[in-house]
Amino acid sequence: MDFLNDMLGFAEAAVAGAFHFVRMLLFWSFDQVAAIPWGALSYLPVWKVMLLSSIMALFVLFLYRMAWAFMEAGEKALTALILLMTVFIRGMPIIVLAGVVAAAGAWVINNVNF
Repeated sequence: MDFLNDMLGFAEAAVAGAFHFVRMLLFWSFDQVAAIPWGALSYLPVWKVMLLSSIMALFVLFLYRMAWAFMEAGEKALTALILLMTVFIRGMPIIVLAGVVAAAGAWVINNVNF
């Protein structure tokens, strides 16, 4: 049981670390966008405004692709969770039968004398 708890703790730490890393990168990206001089757009040459527009379009496209990937991953994770719960539910009668057999065996051993 300790091994299982250690493995679950390791998996939890790995997932938390991955989420922390993604969050850090996401905030870094938003900080980079915030560092662009948006207030000075009217004073910039046209080519710089066009460059900033293309950068923002790419940024939005990449955010959209990331959101789409997270949505697909969430859908697959939910499907896996539903499958896991289905397996547990389908296995319940077998577990109950095993418990009944063990209880009957224990009763026979404790109460029947030949």
